[in-house]
Amino acid sequence: MNSKLFDWYLKLTTEAEVQGGGIQLYVTTLEKTLVKLDFPEELSNAVSLRVRGNASDMYVDDAVFNAYKLTYEERQYIINDRRVNR
Repeated sequence: MNSKLFDWYLKLTTEAEVQGGGIQLYVTTLEKTLVKLDFPEELSNAVSLRVRGNASDMYVDDAVFNAYKLTYEERQYIINDRRVNR
């Protein structure tokens, strides 16, 4: 869930944003969120590497974008939207 896609999606679909641009997550927020749970191995490996400090946030973002089969244009929209809303 630590990705630009998930951050963008939550800010778009919930009122969970708090001062400073963070997101306050509650169980009820996550229950309403459409989250893909059958993650491909590439994404699971990327998250594991990130948790151990052996991968960047960008590496995880790319794995998430690939898992959801986002086009280049969709990826750029999410990345640029995130920069504008900071």
